[in-house]
Amino acid sequence: MEINSRISEKFTSTLKETKCRFPQGSVLGLVLFLLYINDLPINIQRGRTASLADDTNIQIEVTNANNLNETTKEVMLQISIWFYLNKLVITH
Repeated sequence: MEINSRISEKFTSTLKETKCRFPQGSVLGLVLFLLYINDLPINIQRGRTASLADDTNIQIEVTNANNLNETTKEVMLQISIWFYLNKLVITH
């Protein structure tokens, strides 16, 4: 479905049906993304999160390599659970 509308003498806007939830660059899409990801830091107990826009880093501090391996596995499990639970909430 396409609908043309003239917004000035020079420019024309075309309305198109989107196949995803929100068009890229929309204000509402950004707000909803921030609401979606807002609770990630409280679900990561063994690492610190640092986020800027849609980029998130997780920082892990340990005293030796064995602790790094175990802590990384634990944090990855926490992230996996967070993604899985958020997918269930969004799709239902």
